[in-house]
Amino acid sequence: MHTAGAFLAVWTEPGESVQLEEFQDWYEHEHIPLRMNYLPSFLTGARFRASDGQSPSWLAVYDVENTSTFTDESYTRLRLHRSAREADLLKRLRFLDRKTYELVHDTGESDLTSSFRCANPTKALVTHEFVLRHFDSVWWEANVLNSLESVEGWVRTRVFRSIETRKVGVNGADSLPQRSSTYLALHELIHRHHLEAFDLALHATGLTSSMKKSRKWQLHRVYPGLSQRSISSE
Repeated sequence: MHTAGAFLAVWTEPGESVQLEEFQDWYEHEHIPLRMNYLPSFLTGARFRASDGQSPSWLAVYDVENTSTFTDESYTRLRLHRSAREADLLKRLRFLDRKTYELVHDTGESDLTSSFRCANPTKALVTHEFVLRHFDSVWWEANVLNSLESVEGWVRTRVFRSIETRKVGVNGADSLPQRSSTYLALHELIHRHHLEAFDLALHATGLTSSMKKSRKWQLHRVYPGLSQRSISSE
């Protein structure tokens, strides 16, 4: 298993013009397979649904080998040469926000889950963005992780620096990519029943003043992929 230096997160809300069954079929049988089944730089893929009743209600996450993948032709052609079905569906989605990231901090993999790999995946996430001039790992360890690592169910935390965001759909602000200066914290939990206690502990840290868009998620599905040797390249 390669080390993932990059990350892709996609927040999505189907809306009234896209039925949930159509949305799920597109994601499960077209969108994710085109990445996980053919691109070895896509190390893991998973989808989560909202556990907090907020919108957007779906989150797809991918561990990616390195940030150069995001500008490589093998990946960019997927957007440039979309199927007619995907192009039509994206226009009807209420909201899709695709964000690319680079890794800046990782507490490391846990023996308790495999994060987003197929065997024993992480079952719940707490995510939030925050704004800092620069990421200070010493401050982060002292003010955030020391308070969170003892919370029951916590297994891993990663922090990513945002590279680019692209919004599409009926309520998409702009179909052109935009630079972003935010960070994303991704906290992995063993089970969804750990979400509330962890969220309370998170808001008690020194990060509260700069934290925004805090969300809670439960696992929908993880996906096999070429890099995990869980599908054939033939």
